[in-house]
Amino acid sequence: MLKHLISLSESTTAAANGSTADMTVWEKLGLGGSVTVLGMVIVFIGLILLIFLTWLYPKIAKSLISWWAGVKERRASRKAERQLAKQQRKEVKKAEKMAPAKAEEPAVDTPATLPADEHSPELIAVIAAAVAACQGTSSNGIVIRSLRRAQSTTPVWGASSRIEQVNKRL
Repeated sequence: MLKHLISLSESTTAAANGSTADMTVWEKLGLGGSVTVLGMVIVFIGLILLIFLTWLYPKIAKSLISWWAGVKERRASRKAERQLAKQQRKEVKKAEKMAPAKAEEPAVDTPATLPADEHSPELIAVIAAAVAACQGTSSNGIVIRSLRRAQSTTPVWGASSRIEQVNKRL
């Protein structure tokens, strides 16, 4: 077999060089047959690859379509969550705008109902004085009924940068 391949390669080299004049008819037919068989093998390998790719393509397409549908679904859910959060923030801002107006109204003849251990009387006095100063009245008629810390919607890094800017200007 090895000798046959060597003789084929020698005859192929001779044919490539153009010296087919000293080849016999059987050698020429053998060379032509080997080229034909090699060409057919290459074509059949190509056809087998095409058949495999056409068999594989629908499976790849289905998986990509399902993956893309999942991506769109996740995007839609995130968008809905963002819209819901935005609506909640608007409601909180609206409630905050309405709440301070009610809390700042001076109450008459109502004593403070805060427990003494939660907040110091000095803190309550300072807050009452600040409310009175904002309203431009005296703090005699202002009674603080409840005191709680307001939750900040500003992130910590935002608040710290504001404090930094204020301290730089002082």
